[in-house]
Amino acid sequence: MKTLHHGSIRGYYIGYKTSGTSDPFIYKTVEVKEGQDRSCDVTLLRQNTKYSVVVQAFNDKGAGPLSDEVTVRTLEFGA
Repeated sequence: MKTLHHGSIRGYYIGYKTSGTSDPFIYKTVEVKEGQDRSCDVTLLRQNTKYSVVVQAFNDKGAGPLSDEVTVRTLEFGA
């Protein structure tokens, strides 16, 4: 929504944790640079494990709202 837009996005906080646990989210900060791909690799995850993931954009004014939590599963066998 344009009415909720308060400046250019400077980056994202990517939070992840083992799904179904009370563990806190581990956050990774991804800064956005002009013309740069907006993707992020999360490494050192366990095989065949469900993870909960959230994303939060930030800019010069601070952090925006947290995304809905999604659940994903890593592959059973590494590539």
